[in-house]
Amino acid sequence: MTVERGQKYLHIRSIPLLLILAVGVLLYQIWIFAVYQRAYNDRTGVFFGPQLVVEQVFLDSPLRTGDVILKIGDLDVDDHLLRPFYWLRQFAEPQFAAQPNPGAEYTVLRDGTEQRIYVPWQDYQALPLLWRGGALWVIGGVMIIVALILISGKGRDLATRLISLGFIFAGLNQINNLIRAASANMAVAWAWFFIPIDAISVWLAFSLLLHALLLFPEKKAPLLRFPWLPWLIHLFTPVASIAAGFLFGGDTLLDRRNAMFAVANPLMMVELALALAALAHTYFTSHRSGVRNQIRWILLGLILALIPWILFYAVPSLLFNVTWLPLSLVNLPLLLVPIAFMVSIFRFGLMDVDRFMNRTLVYALTGGALVLLYFLVLLIARDLLPQVNGQPNHFWAGIVATIVLFVIFNPLRIRTQQFVNRFFYKEQRDFALMLRDVGRQLSVTVMQDDVYNLLTHDVSQRLGLTSARILLPNDGRCAYVDRENTMCISSDSLLIPWLCDHRDPLVVHERDRLPEEIAQAVEPLLAAEGELCLALMQRNTLLGVYVFGAKNSGDLFTREEVNNLDLLGHQAAAALYNAQLYETLQDYNRSLEARVAERTSQLEAERDRLNTIIQNITDALVVTDPATKIVLANPAFADIVGIPVDQLLAVPLVTVLSSEVLARLIETASAYPGQVQMQNMAGEALGDREEIEGMVFKVSACGLVERGLTDQVVPLPDDVPDVSVSGVIIVLQDITHEQAVDRMKTDFISMVSHELRTPLTSVIGFVRLIQKMFEQELVPRINESDRRGYWAVERITENFKIIIGEGERLTRLINDVLDIAKMESGKSEWSRNEVSFQEIIDTAVSGMQTLSLQKNLPIQVKVQDRLPVVTVDRDRMVQVMTNLLGNALKFTSEGEIVVRARSIDGQTPHTPAVLRSLKTPGAPDMWLWVSVEDTGVGIPPEKFSQVFEKFKQISNTLGYAARGTGLGLPICREIVERHGGRIWVESTVGVGSTFSFVIPVEEQGAITSNLSPSGTV
Repeated sequence: MTVERGQKYLHIRSIPLLLILAVGVLLYQIWIFAVYQRAYNDRTGVFFGPQLVVEQVFLDSPLRTGDVILKIGDLDVDDHLLRPFYWLRQFAEPQFAAQPNPGAEYTVLRDGTEQRIYVPWQDYQALPLLWRGGALWVIGGVMIIVALILISGKGRDLATRLISLGFIFAGLNQINNLIRAASANMAVAWAWFFIPIDAISVWLAFSLLLHALLLFPEKKAPLLRFPWLPWLIHLFTPVASIAAGFLFGGDTLLDRRNAMFAVANPLMMVELALALAALAHTYFTSHRSGVRNQIRWILLGLILALIPWILFYAVPSLLFNVTWLPLSLVNLPLLLVPIAFMVSIFRFGLMDVDRFMNRTLVYALTGGALVLLYFLVLLIARDLLPQVNGQPNHFWAGIVATIVLFVIFNPLRIRTQQFVNRFFYKEQRDFALMLRDVGRQLSVTVMQDDVYNLLTHDVSQRLGLTSARILLPNDGRCAYVDRENTMCISSDSLLIPWLCDHRDPLVVHERDRLPEEIAQAVEPLLAAEGELCLALMQRNTLLGVYVFGAKNSGDLFTREEVNNLDLLGHQAAAALYNAQLYETLQDYNRSLEARVAERTSQLEAERDRLNTIIQNITDALVVTDPATKIVLANPAFADIVGIPVDQLLAVPLVTVLSSEVLARLIETASAYPGQVQMQNMAGEALGDREEIEGMVFKVSACGLVERGLTDQVVPLPDDVPDVSVSGVIIVLQDITHEQAVDRMKTDFISMVSHELRTPLTSVIGFVRLIQKMFEQELVPRINESDRRGYWAVERITENFKIIIGEGERLTRLINDVLDIAKMESGKSEWSRNEVSFQEIIDTAVSGMQTLSLQKNLPIQVKVQDRLPVVTVDRDRMVQVMTNLLGNALKFTSEGEIVVRARSIDGQTPHTPAVLRSLKTPGAPDMWLWVSVEDTGVGIPPEKFSQVFEKFKQISNTLGYAARGTGLGLPICREIVERHGGRIWVESTVGVGSTFSFVIPVEEQGAITSNLSPSGTV
């Protein structure tokens, strides 16, 4: 398994495993407590060094601190320590268990002499046990609880999982040490379990700490270059320690353990040093906002927690094989480590860490200096004051020392504060002083540009910020944007109303405390490296948004600095308001003087620009008057007709292009002014010039009316009588290449589909044959007791179904491709007959009944009593209705589907807007209007134009994945348009969609359908 695959596997599986491991350690803690409550023991804390040394005893114990236990009864404490349950079985022998008062004779080495001492055994009560191991108990429990909090809150982050795992092993190590801290005989009895867990937990705790700090708060370069480095970190200390134990540890287990930790302790100190070095490197090199504040929490917690452990436990045990303080006592400060990491990971109190560290350093240094000064004054005063009864006068010496401390305390604290600020916070700037200077400059600045530059560039430079931006109102997609267009707040963002309502400074890195929707709205500010956001309010109007970037040093703003910047925001709002008023007055005065000249210049520029566009567009353009005489033409049109532009003016268009099709198109455009009439025409239909033979043109024509009319309604309503048409504008666009490409695409798709259909049919047939043979020949041979065999049969049968289903789906796709290819190429056969559309609707609804019942979606059919007879291809129209119903069912999860149909008069005011594009001379007046309405997810308006494109899948904003071939709606459009109609869609996201189409009705009249006009499926 590669490193990447292993990390991915651990990423998926680690969170539940960590939770199980943490809970297991807590259960282990409870088990130890229960064991000591029930078992008889000597209540003596010991230290495992080269020998078993007494570390803690109660006052009534015959043992003393520092005694070396050699034997318990007649058994050497070095014998069979790693043999499971060996000592427990020995303690069950008569020499231990048969005594009226449980106990044993201990052979100890005291002051260099060997002694035999009888040590009574008794069971632990709760309070003495908590007194002896309470510190280890609390530390271990706190570490496990912190690990659980980190896993549940930030478990998706690899560094957090590593830190949590490290805390779990550290907590396990603390809890495991309860065994040896509470009883010597129980420590020996459970040494086979205690010693391996003790070694493994402490090794992994340090290596996991190093691994985590190479990732947190930023990934370090060694991990990027050497991805296998973490495995080396975790394996090196255990392997080296075990090797040292076997090579240099002697014959006894305690000697080997001592040799192992003689190597492991320096290596763990190196790992700790490397971890601290990684943190220090990130601290001095990273400029990402908040990273330095996170590291300060961690370093403060590590230093305060590990100094007692290093000085009073690890170093003495390494050098002298003894400890100066009990482990339970020196481990108490370790509580600060998980707490500091948790605060850092959750980014809690990052703005307050500087104040906390500053005061901690000041009072720690001041307190240390006062203690030293107190003892110094006490010694001097004791020697200077007269003696009492031949003894130094300690009382008055103490009084003098106390008075000196009282006098010197405040000056010493001030000097210490100055020293700390100069040494530890030399990069920190005096925000209050600088902002007072900025406020004075704002009071005398009236030009908006000067105010803007002062509040952005000058403020960012003076305060040492990466940026300072003012987002001003904007009429475009962005409601507020800065002048450099580097930061934008969209018009639909919830951040704007929130700022108006709250008006408090918004600290970006504390967005987790905001409502979820507001936290999401803050993300653009975070992406633009914004750190603090202020609303510039004046007279209940939001003038702008003041966004401050992070400090160049990477430190976060303190609470005091945020308050100072908030005051600056109030001053900035007033200055911007005054500057805007001043510039508005200036602009109004200037605009009065320049308006006429500017308007004249604009008209001239518009005329020149329009003439330039007309003369240089590649499409041919010609404009005629009401008599169809040419009044304007561009060079592209002149190239088509082969006549210079100056010779075309006042010439009838029919003499230049003698095309009956073009004449009818112009006639239609004149009859319906304001509506664009389009038609594709071959070059041969436009004239007999060789230059345009074989070319295809897209011809667009539109009738021109007076400006006063077109300003009212476009397109014009039907009831406008005798509108005067001032001419017709015709545009000829060369689409020869597009037509050729479309034919090539259609031919290619058709060829590929033909080539795929035959082998695909064979594949499906063979799969069905194999399935049949499998079910007839192999399945009966499977023994009923063979569970694995039946499981394999089920899997194979399911795979057969999948293959057949996917094959049939691909067959439908190929059929759809061939259908639409035939339709587009004109090779499709159409069988048009008179038919009642009620029958078509009922047939389609019956075909979708099964799917409707499966999804519990009723299909309502609501048609008028008398539907007209239509001349259509019945099967094609059933295909249209089936596709529309299938789409409605596919994208609707609840509600209903409604099918409506009625005949309409194309001349009435209630005519659908799409019918205007179908109005041509001779077009029928009666139309059949059919619609399929659903209550599904809906389609965004900007996607309407893509709905009827081939192979286009429209994804929506509500999470529904697009499914299908993307050909159903294009086929519907092709069928409807072949029948002289149009199809369109109306939709609202989250409400539903309505697909409608109209087809012309012949003049034969209408019939009454024998089927029910409405119903429910």
